[in-house]
Amino acid sequence: MTRIGAWAAPVVALLLGIVVYLSRPGRVVALAWVPDGFLGGARRGIHAVLPAWLEGILPDVLWSFALAWILAVVWRDSGDPRPEPRVPRRGARRVWLALGLTLAAGWEVGQGLGWIPGMFDWLDLVGSIAGYALGVVAGARLGKRPEVDTVG
Repeated sequence: MTRIGAWAAPVVALLLGIVVYLSRPGRVVALAWVPDGFLGGARRGIHAVLPAWLEGILPDVLWSFALAWILAVVWRDSGDPRPEPRVPRRGARRVWLALGLTLAAGWEVGQGLGWIPGMFDWLDLVGSIAGYALGVVAGARLGKRPEVDTVG
Protein backbone atom coordinates (compact mmCIF):
# COMPACT_ATOMS: atom_id res chain seq x y z
CA MET A 1 0.00 0.00 0.00
CA THR A 2 1.30 3.45 -0.82
CA ARG A 3 2.11 5.96 1.87
CA ILE A 4 -0.95 8.01 0.91
CA GLY A 5 -3.14 4.90 0.88
CA ALA A 6 -2.01 3.99 4.38
CA TRP A 7 -3.34 7.31 5.67
CA ALA A 8 -6.51 7.48 3.53
CA ALA A 9 -8.45 4.91 5.59
CA PRO A 10 -8.21 6.73 8.94
CA VAL A 11 -8.88 10.12 7.36
CA VAL A 12 -12.02 8.79 5.62
CA ALA A 13 -13.12 7.09 8.86
CA LEU A 14 -12.66 10.33 10.83
CA LEU A 15 -14.56 12.41 8.29
CA LEU A 16 -17.37 9.89 7.95
CA GLY A 17 -17.64 9.70 11.75
CA ILE A 18 -17.95 13.49 11.90
CA VAL A 19 -20.68 13.55 9.23
CA VAL A 20 -22.69 10.80 10.95
CA TYR A 21 -22.25 12.45 14.35
CA LEU A 22 -23.38 15.85 13.10
CA SER A 23 -26.41 14.35 11.37
CA ARG A 24 -27.81 12.73 14.52
CA PRO A 25 -31.12 14.03 15.83
CA GLY A 26 -30.97 16.85 18.33
CA ARG A 27 -28.56 19.71 18.63
CA VAL A 28 -24.82 19.27 18.98
CA VAL A 29 -23.89 21.78 21.69
CA ALA A 30 -20.62 22.76 19.99
CA LEU A 31 -22.55 23.60 16.81
CA ALA A 32 -25.39 25.64 18.29
CA TRP A 33 -24.37 28.49 15.97
CA VAL A 34 -25.11 26.42 12.79
CA PRO A 35 -28.60 27.09 11.34
CA ASP A 36 -31.07 24.21 11.74
CA GLY A 37 -31.56 23.65 8.00
CA PHE A 38 -27.83 23.58 7.20
CA LEU A 39 -27.39 19.84 7.84
CA GLY A 40 -30.92 18.83 6.83
CA GLY A 41 -29.96 16.99 3.63
CA ALA A 42 -27.22 14.98 5.32
CA ARG A 43 -29.55 14.12 8.18
CA ARG A 44 -32.28 12.85 5.87
CA GLY A 45 -29.83 10.80 3.81
CA ILE A 46 -28.17 9.13 6.77
CA HIS A 47 -31.50 8.45 8.52
CA ALA A 48 -32.75 6.76 5.34
CA VAL A 49 -29.74 4.44 5.13
CA LEU A 50 -28.75 3.56 8.71
CA PRO A 51 -30.83 1.99 11.46
CA ALA A 52 -31.03 4.22 14.55
CA TRP A 53 -28.89 1.93 16.75
CA LEU A 54 -26.08 1.89 14.17
CA GLU A 55 -26.32 5.62 13.62
CA GLY A 56 -25.75 6.09 17.35
CA ILE A 57 -22.60 3.99 17.65
CA LEU A 58 -21.06 4.43 14.19
CA PRO A 59 -19.12 7.63 15.03
CA ASP A 60 -17.51 5.90 18.04
CA VAL A 61 -16.64 2.85 15.93
CA LEU A 62 -15.13 4.97 13.15
CA TRP A 63 -13.14 7.24 15.46
CA SER A 64 -11.75 4.28 17.42
CA PHE A 65 -10.90 2.54 14.14
CA ALA A 66 -9.02 5.61 12.90
CA LEU A 67 -7.08 6.00 16.15
CA ALA A 68 -6.07 2.34 16.14
CA TRP A 69 -5.11 2.39 12.46
CA ILE A 70 -2.87 5.42 12.96
CA LEU A 71 -1.15 3.90 15.99
CA ALA A 72 -0.75 0.52 14.24
CA VAL A 73 0.84 2.16 11.18
CA VAL A 74 3.11 4.47 13.16
CA TRP A 75 4.32 1.65 15.43
CA ARG A 76 4.18 -1.21 12.90
CA ASP A 77 7.95 -1.63 12.57
CA SER A 78 8.76 -1.52 16.27
CA GLY A 79 9.81 -5.17 16.25
CA ASP A 80 12.08 -4.74 13.22
CA PRO A 81 15.50 -6.32 13.96
CA ARG A 82 17.40 -4.09 11.48
CA PRO A 83 19.95 -1.87 13.21
CA GLU A 84 19.38 1.13 10.88
CA PRO A 85 17.25 3.11 11.28
CA ARG A 86 17.05 2.44 14.98
CA VAL A 87 13.56 1.28 15.81
CA PRO A 88 12.02 1.23 19.32
CA ARG A 89 11.44 -2.07 21.03
CA ARG A 90 8.27 -4.05 20.52
CA GLY A 91 7.14 -3.12 24.04
CA ALA A 92 6.70 0.51 22.98
CA ARG A 93 4.20 -0.59 20.33
CA ARG A 94 2.19 -2.50 22.91
CA VAL A 95 2.21 0.47 25.28
CA TRP A 96 0.96 2.88 22.60
CA LEU A 97 -1.73 0.48 21.42
CA ALA A 98 -2.86 -0.05 25.03
CA LEU A 99 -2.96 3.71 25.61
CA GLY A 100 -5.05 4.13 22.46
CA LEU A 101 -7.51 1.47 23.63
CA THR A 102 -7.66 3.13 27.03
CA LEU A 103 -8.52 6.43 25.35
CA ALA A 104 -11.11 4.89 23.00
CA ALA A 105 -12.90 2.89 25.69
CA GLY A 106 -12.08 5.25 28.54
CA TRP A 107 -14.03 8.07 26.93
CA GLU A 108 -17.24 6.09 27.27
CA VAL A 109 -16.36 4.76 30.72
CA GLY A 110 -15.60 8.32 31.82
CA GLN A 111 -19.10 9.31 30.75
CA GLY A 112 -20.53 6.45 32.80
CA LEU A 113 -18.60 7.59 35.86
CA GLY A 114 -19.64 11.22 35.37
CA TRP A 115 -16.09 12.43 34.73
CA ILE A 116 -16.81 13.40 31.12
CA PRO A 117 -20.02 15.11 29.95
CA GLY A 118 -22.26 12.80 27.97
CA MET A 119 -24.39 9.72 28.32
CA PHE A 120 -22.86 6.27 28.86
CA ASP A 121 -24.06 3.57 26.47
CA TRP A 122 -22.96 -0.08 26.46
CA LEU A 123 -23.32 -0.24 22.68
CA ASP A 124 -20.96 2.72 22.30
CA LEU A 125 -18.41 1.01 24.55
CA VAL A 126 -18.61 -2.29 22.66
CA GLY A 127 -18.51 -0.44 19.34
CA SER A 128 -15.45 1.54 20.37
CA ILE A 129 -13.59 -1.60 21.42
CA ALA A 130 -14.61 -3.47 18.25
CA GLY A 131 -13.65 -0.53 16.02
CA TYR A 132 -10.31 -0.26 17.78
CA ALA A 133 -9.57 -3.97 17.39
CA LEU A 134 -10.46 -3.82 13.69
CA GLY A 135 -8.26 -0.75 13.24
CA VAL A 136 -5.26 -2.43 14.87
CA VAL A 137 -5.56 -5.50 12.66
CA ALA A 138 -6.30 -3.59 9.45
CA GLY A 139 -3.67 -0.94 10.09
CA ALA A 140 -0.99 -3.51 10.83
CA ARG A 141 -1.82 -5.60 7.76
CA LEU A 142 -2.94 -3.08 5.16
CA GLY A 143 -0.79 -0.17 6.26
CA LYS A 144 2.49 -1.97 5.59
CA ARG A 145 5.10 -0.35 3.43
CA PRO A 146 5.45 -1.79 -0.05
CA GLU A 147 8.34 -4.22 -0.42
CA VAL A 148 11.27 -2.80 -2.35
CA ASP A 149 13.06 -5.10 -4.74
CA THR A 150 16.81 -4.78 -4.53
CA VAL A 151 19.22 -6.11 -7.08
CA GLY A 152 22.54 -7.35 -6.05
